[in-house]
Amino acid sequence: VEEIRCVCFDVGGVLLRIRRTWDEVVDDLDWQRRGTIGPLDRIPAFNAFQSGLIDYKQYCHELAVFLGGLSAQQADVAHRSILKEAYPGYPKLLSELAGRGLLIGCLSNTNEPHWERFFNGKLEEMERYFSVRVASHEVEVNKPNIAMFEAFESEAEFSGPEIAYFDDTEENVVAANTMGWRAFLVDPLGSPAELVRDSLESLGVFGARDS
Repeated sequence: VEEIRCVCFDVGGVLLRIRRTWDEVVDDLDWQRRGTIGPLDRIPAFNAFQSGLIDYKQYCHELAVFLGGLSAQQADVAHRSILKEAYPGYPKLLSELAGRGLLIGCLSNTNEPHWERFFNGKLEEMERYFSVRVASHEVEVNKPNIAMFEAFESEAEFSGPEIAYFDDTEENVVAANTMGWRAFLVDPLGSPAELVRDSLESLGVFGARDS
């Protein structure tokens, strides 16, 4: 069995808690809404923005309309409010992985405002561990497009079963598995860091003494 040399993480829902619906965003901002709005990608502009097809100004305009006639400034606030706090347990885990000489990376469907916030505040002391960072708005495609996974392999200089991968979306896990990666589905409502540790233990990265 190929030895794990790289551990790769999705960000939202794996490293970082996020608000997963516009309803949650609007309610937490204490704004009024009429009825159910739906998941983030219910508005087509969301995925278009994350794959670099439209700019932030156009996205905020379309989001403002979608959310019921808000201003572009309010749309900007809503978009930035998707991000919450980091899940507990990761600083120690990442330190241990780095101590074992493993390359640590992230592979995220994201956008420029969120990407900047990941590494300037939201991930705090974890930021320094990520040697390879691949984002959809830079590659100009979204997962599960295989081009995203190929871009990560090119940057990391590892491939296939050398890579352990963690994502909270099943179709992305399936795509990673087609690349030969050892991919695991994360429950964003659970304890992702614990699942990551248990999964890596099953792959021999951690022994029983480390758990």
